[in-house]
Parts: sequence; structure tokens; C-alpha cells
Amino acid sequence: MSQQPQGPSPFSPFRVGPLTLRNRFIKSATNEGMARGGVPSGMLVKWHEQFAEGGVALTTVAYCAVSPDGRTFVDQVTMDRRSLPDLRALTDAVHRHGGAASAQITHGGAAIARVLEREGAHMLVLSAGMNVESITTMFGSSFPKENRARPPNFIIAAGMFLQSLTEPKNVQFRELYLLEHSRKVRAAVTMPLAYLGGVESLANVEQAMGEGFEAVALGRALIFDPHLANHFRDHAVEKSGCIRCNRCVTAMYTPAGTSCVLHAPNDARLNVISGRNADMQLAS
Repeated sequence: MSQQPQGPSPFSPFRVGPLTLRNRFIKSATNEGMARGGVPSGMLVKWHEQFAEGGVALTTVAYCAVSPDGRTFVDQVTMDRRSLPDLRALTDAVHRHGGAASAQITHGGAAIARVLEREGAHMLVLSAGMNVESITTMFGSSFPKENRARPPNFIIAAGMFLQSLTEPKNVQFRELYLLEHSRKVRAAVTMPLAYLGGVESLANVEQAMGEGFEAVALGRALIFDPHLANHFRDHAVEKSGCIRCNRCVTAMYTPAGTSCVLHAPNDARLNVISGRNADMQLAS
């Protein structure tokens, strides 16, 4: 039996472009449902702050556009002057806990690895498409009918319905379910890569690092436990308690935004207050 190659410690610092991250844990981009009309809310600030407090090195604000005409849906964070004070409140909150913040740009256009490397990208976080077009592949398991959302946007709802007719049925979750595909990208480029897909345990993290990925990105596992990176570091847990029901995915359409259904929901009041004014307005 061959021994798994050893990579760097998941808790060692890591340089990405001009930034030095404190460890190799990244909160992946998961649609938050916390930017009504494109403006980051107080809940979005608190949401990302908790991951930094919980030990991740880098948290990712999902689905950002660089101008209103590039949005793929109306409540997508728009990185313009109107949102700047709220985005500043978010980054300040993350920095308070020693973390860094990044933005997932989904402005209309298209991401291949060799081209991005040639153009100077510092790191790629690997994924598997969009919810609408490849939900089973993206999340590594079939979505039960009761766990599917009914988004208010007709176009998105229609796309999800059509996609459900052709997707594979009864796909069972397995750990590191995107590893085979990610190895192909690893072989194609020398730039830093963050592995994403079915990371549930410290052993999974160490395996990904041993295969040559510089970092790991987690979504559902961190939604279940925002402090998972610290818990792994302290050996308080060896594996996430996430049950992969995927209901956090549909929670993005609720008034309080994305949360784990095994815990209390978010504070919906924070989701209608701008990020820059959240603490002041709640205190009053």
C-alpha cells in the first residue's frame, strides 16, 4: 500500500500574490442572499466576520459584479461606489480577527486555468459550474425534491426546473468528490490552487495538501461550524458534523439568508440594514 505524499501543514502561512494568509483554510463562495438590491447588508458583514473569528485565513464574498449591467440576478453584490462603505465595514470586521477577504467575480464573462495563469492570476479556487446548470455535480449528491428552493426569479426557476429533468438521479455523496477533475487542473498549471469539493475532515485537508494543492476551500462544512478551522487546529474535532442535506443552499432565498438548518436562523433584521450602519441601528 503506497503512502500518501505529505504536503505542508494546513495551519502554515501561505502567500497569495501580495497577501500572506495565516493558514490554508478558505471559506468558499456560497451565495449568501444578503445583499438586497446589490448592497451588502449588516448580516453579510456578520456572516463573514464569524468565519474569520473561527480561524479561516480567507473568506469569500459570493457572486459579485463590477457594475449593475453585469449582474446575473438583482440581489448580487455590486462593487461600485454605492457599496463601498458597506464592503469596507465587511473587510474591517474580517481584519479585526486576523483574516482576509476576497470577492468571487461572476460578472458576465468566462474562467480557463492556463489563460488565467498567463494573465497573472495569483490563485484559482476550483469548482464545478453554477447551481442552475450542474447542481448535482457542484454539490456532489442529488438534491431531494423537498430540499429544492422555488426562487422568485422566473428565469432562474425555469432554468433549475429544466436542469432537474436531465441531472443524474440518486447520486450518493462521497468525500473529495471533485478530486479526479481537480488533478487535471493541477497537472496543467504551476500556479497555486485551492481544492474544493467534499472536504469534511482534517484527513481530507491533509490529503488535498499532499496531492499538491496549496489550500482548501470549504462551504457547507463551515456553514455548519464557522469555527471548524480552529477546531481542526486544536483537535477538538476530526470531522465536520454537516449532514449534507443541502438545505443551506435553498436558505439563500429566505428573508434571513443562508444558514445551517441544524442551527438557529440568521437575524433577518440585519438583512435589511446596510452593512455600515448595522451595529448602530440595532443598538438603538
